[in-house]
Formats: sequence, C-alpha cells, structure tokens
Amino acid sequence: MVLALLAGCVVGAPPGFSPGEAWTFPLVDPLARAPLITTVMIHGKGPFLFLLDPDAETAIDVEIIPSIPTVGNDPRYAPLTDVVIGSSLHVDSLPFIPRSTHAFDTEGRRISGVIGKEVITSGLVFGFDRDRGLAWLATPHKATRPRGSRAFSYWTRKGSGRGPMVTASVDGHDRDLHVDLGRMTGRLRERFWGGLDVRDEPRTVVLDDSEHHDTARTATARRVAVSGIERFGVAFAPFEDRRTIPQDLDGALGLEFFWGFTMAVDFSDHRIDVAPRSEVAPSIRLERWPSSCKHPGCAELLLHGKDLEVIPESVPTELVVRARAHDGSELPELEVNLEVGAQRFAVALDDRYAEAALEVIDASPFPRTCAGAKECVVPMASP
Repeated sequence: MVLALLAGCVVGAPPGFSPGEAWTFPLVDPLARAPLITTVMIHGKGPFLFLLDPDAETAIDVEIIPSIPTVGNDPRYAPLTDVVIGSSLHVDSLPFIPRSTHAFDTEGRRISGVIGKEVITSGLVFGFDRDRGLAWLATPHKATRPRGSRAFSYWTRKGSGRGPMVTASVDGHDRDLHVDLGRMTGRLRERFWGGLDVRDEPRTVVLDDSEHHDTARTATARRVAVSGIERFGVAFAPFEDRRTIPQDLDGALGLEFFWGFTMAVDFSDHRIDVAPRSEVAPSIRLERWPSSCKHPGCAELLLHGKDLEVIPESVPTELVVRARAHDGSELPELEVNLEVGAQRFAVALDDRYAEAALEVIDASPFPRTCAGAKECVVPMASP
C-alpha cells in the first residue's frame, strides 16, 4: 500500500524517543469531520485524548495536571516524563504549556491537550490515513507515502512561527495560506471575502492560542486549488491571528480541504504527498484497538422493524454504523455512544430504517458524551 520516500537524511530516532524509525498512533473517530485525536499515557496515567497538531506547542489542560504525579504543583511545571503517545512512541521528557480547562474540547469529547511540534519535529515525516484510522511519524529514511500520491512543495516564512505554507488559487485569486493540520475549518482574512458567498453560519473556530472564537459568518469559495488539487465549495471562517501581520499570511487551509485525501508531510524536504482516500474493509480499521469482544465495537445491535436494540458487551465504547435500506439505498450513518455504566436499551429510529441492514464500520473505547444519559444513538449527516 505504500512506497518508500527517498528524500531526507535523518537516521534513527530523535533524542528521547523510543528506539526505531517509525511510530503509529491510532486515531479516535477518524471518519468524523473532526481534528486528528489520539491517546496519550503519562507516567502510567490515562489514557488521555490529545489532539495532533504539528504547528502547536505541546500543551495540557490544567485540570488534569494534579492527576499526573511527575508534574506537581510548581507553577513552572517541569517537563513531563514517561509519556507514551499512541501505540508505539515513548518520549522520555516532554515540555508543555498549561492551558485553561476545556480549552481543547471538541465535538463532544473531553480533550486533555495537544501533542505539538516538540514531538512532530522538523526532521520527521508526519502522515495520516483516516480510512485505516492511523497517523504516524517516521524518519525520512523509513517514511512511507500513499500509493498513487502526488507531491507538491511547500515553503515557510522565517519568523512567522508557521509550518507549511502554499499559494492557493481562491476563486482565481492567489492567496498565501498556511496548511493547518490541527483544525478542520479553513480561514481567510475578511478583506479577501469580496466575491465569495458570504452567509450566516454560526461556527466555533479554535484559534492558534487555544482560544475559541465564535463567528456568525462564513465565506464560501466556488473553487480552491493548490498544485493541481481542486476542491469546490470551500467554506472559510474569518482569519484572526495575533501572531501574524496582515501582509505575512492571508489565511489557512484546514483539514476540511484535505478531507478526501490521505497525507504525508515531509518536514525535512518541504514536501507534501496526497492521495485520494480509498475504502478499506472495516475489520482493518477496527484492528487498531485490540479487543476480545464477540461483537464489533463490543456491542450487539438488533433491529426490530425500526426499533434499534443495543446490548453492550463492554463499555465505554463508540460505534459508527453504516445503514442500508431494504432496497439497497444508503441511509445516514448512526453513531452509538455507550459511556461507563451504560445498560441495554432500545430506541425508535425513523421509518427509513425499518428492516435496514446495519454494519459496524468503526469503533473505539472513547465515546462522545451523551446529553443527560449514559447511552445514545445519533444519526449522522446524510451521505
């Protein structure tokens, strides 16, 4: 499925990393339109959920600091020790910045922090594949790229504190945009919104300093293109970043722009590889979370007409369920969230789901929070 990258000169693990030249991170709910989330253990405590963001500084929600024995109460906060990121990367010592409580929470999940540039360093290659539910880091010598990928170069602006930058065509106008792999929503300075489809669309955007910015408007470009990669109907939120001056940066391309691709970013060679996403068997994706449960996702699903019965085998768990009507047409996917303490329950679906075929296509031990209950079934957006 992959071809070796030839560029790069880094050999061996960076100082403080566990031995090897490649490390993988299972992603939580990779099929959702959400940032890249993985698990972190700190000095044997956890697992905690952390965002992956190559541009950010590693940071931790202050609420979890008292539960980590090596940090203590010193306001200067000594570096973390004995950190395990994902399934294979052990870091001996990791500096971090404390952030306010709930600064990183997203999409109904309690997020405890960000794994940033101190780990995803400039000498490595960072990539992710949503269909397999994995992200990875590797030295250029051992890095891989998706089969059939196309490559393009990026540039950086010294002193901007930014990672990859590209010149994109936004409805025919060249804009210098940051490739932002830490957030979903693209952003554009409002002085460039002329000619775009501006509409009222309330949205919350996480800024670079981890503050949440609520905006009531977005601007949609008919066409955005970068090095031959085209996306149509791309929405931008306002770009507000106190770290940059207006002439340095016009905005950012978020993960939403790259939704249809598997990616690998070679920070040593200033190169980005993208390939169209490809469907994989759900069993391949489910393998990233070892389980001895009888049923995929550790819950049995029974459909009685249009009534869905859910029988937990082990909790907590989250299931993403593909549904097809009896005539074969595709229905909106269902998300089943079972928190600790969830019991067997039933819920009535709408008439379209009567006698539908259900298939668990993804699962993880990290459900979203249900409103006022330990269990819930949420229909996702229509396909």
